[in-house]
Amino acid sequence: VPVEIIDALSDDLATYAAFQVLTQLAGEAMDGNDAAASLKASLLFLGFDVASAKVDEGHVGKAIAKRLAFIAAKNWAEADRIRDDLLAQGIQLKDGKDPVTGERITTWEVKR
Repeated sequence: VPVEIIDALSDDLATYAAFQVLTQLAGEAMDGNDAAASLKASLLFLGFDVASAKVDEGHVGKAIAKRLAFIAAKNWAEADRIRDDLLAQGIQLKDGKDPVTGERITTWEVKR
């Protein structure tokens, strides 16, 4: 839990300040850094049930399609960036091959 959350709540429960930090973490979490983990830990600390959060399957599907295109073009850096971005959002990718066509496929699940 970020020290800013603890400091805000220690100041006579300055809840507004704590929610400002949460909002900042939510914005930073999209950049693929440690903010997603800090946001989740902070929400759990505050008693929020983050396990029931909905996943935007359309967003994940588009990201996977882009990643597969980058892999086909052998642009490994961009393919890895997309994988890492999704992982930072709690989405674990699983690569494999279609047993019939032999074509590369990617499935995903919410990381537990």
